Amino acid sequence: MPFQSFRKFLADEDGGYTMWFLTWFAMFVMFSGLAVDIGDAFRVETELQATADAAALAGAMSLPDDNAVVNQALLVAEGNMPKVMGTQPLHGNVTKPSEIVTGYWDIPSKTFVPGGTPKNAVYVVTRRGDANENPLSPMFLRILAAWDFRNFDLATVAIAAQYVPQCLLYNGLVAGNKIDFQSGNTFAGLCLHAQNELFDKGKDYAVKVGNGNVVVNSPINGMQTEISYPASYDPMTGQDADGRGLDERPNVCTQNDGVCEAVAPETDLPPLDVLGLDGIFAGYRAYDPANSATWGPIPSYMFQNGGLTPPARQVISEDYASNGGTFDEYTVYIANCSNKNKNLKLGANVDLKHVVIVATCMISSSSNGKIRASVLASSSVGNGKSGIDQNSISFANGWDFGTINWCPPPKGDGSAADEDVRLYSKASIQIVAQTYIYGLHAVAAGDFNMTANGVVGGI
Repeated sequence: MPFQSFRKFLADEDGGYTMWFLTWFAMFVMFSGLAVDIGDAFRVETELQATADAAALAGAMSLPDDNAVVNQALLVAEGNMPKVMGTQPLHGNVTKPSEIVTGYWDIPSKTFVPGGTPKNAVYVVTRRGDANENPLSPMFLRILAAWDFRNFDLATVAIAAQYVPQCLLYNGLVAGNKIDFQSGNTFAGLCLHAQNELFDKGKDYAVKVGNGNVVVNSPINGMQTEISYPASYDPMTGQDADGRGLDERPNVCTQNDGVCEAVAPETDLPPLDVLGLDGIFAGYRAYDPANSATWGPIPSYMFQNGGLTPPARQVISEDYASNGGTFDEYTVYIANCSNKNKNLKLGANVDLKHVVIVATCMISSSSNGKIRASVLASSSVGNGKSGIDQNSISFANGWDFGTINWCPPPKGDGSAADEDVRLYSKASIQIVAQTYIYGLHAVAAGDFNMTANGVVGGI
């Protein structure tokens, strides 16, 4: 009898549809939840990416002031994805000040260096997740108690960089105030950028090329001579930040019989933090061969044995060369001068290669010399309001800069592509007549002045 009852129980199909219904209903809810909740997650992720993009762009427009960058990025992020709607929580804090970082965007390698110089980019992270205490909760999936699905954790990243003509990073001349060339120079595929940050009636231009100069494309790679300057004119007021009208704006010009004519192509740019001089000087002065954490600012051409052997470091005074000292290859010289108005003289007929000289006083040379794969940096500034007019780096006639290498970007392997010269001045730089510049990246807080009869180009 019990056996027959068991067989009858097995043969009884009553309630079978209920079991099938419950099984398929659970699967329907699960797949519906996947469609709705994952679709919602993709929607929110798209909003996060758009917010990160907008916040990074807003921050980049506020460079180089870190506080302004953070404030603008947070303001835009809140506008795109507000924390609350009325009195109800909505997105929470999608980004935080610690997730808004300024730094350097390297164009050739397409990499962002946090805190790097020159400061030209902003990195922003936006989140809906546990890290910001605002994870995205699912609507349907959480009703499936058997599946311990709690929240989505979403994050997106955006980097916005200010436009800087690429050759300004390698073969180019950059001035915080103005660039001035006298007569008889030849330009071939060169980049010039001046900020015209110090305005007076005698310097109401950014870049000026005097009579008798020849501007041509590079005979090797056809690269044009590119000239750029800040676009600070406000069409709403009819004036720029200094109260000048359109016809008084800093301009790019050549002088031809007293008429200022545009040199094409010319480019309006927002004010750029292409200088970054404080960070550059601090990085060089902090260099310690025994501490690899300090090696970053030192150019790759200063290292030997495939980058394994760092250059030596030597502290000198302004009298080092005058007293017979020589500048040896693969050495970083830190010149602690007794007075900022003293002069570290390089001497005549000097051949500098694989040398870094960082001085707190002026650096000057006698005539006729060569400099390749080297860095000269002076933090000396003159006295008074016109202190940056002082030529803290100056070269006499007959110098050759760099090596003819057809203007490739640096490779970092010590090859000819890394033979170019870098000059950094917190005041002004002057190079006089009969100079050949094959590869030079010069940055001056004040002016860059070049006198007559030189050949300047990215060749």
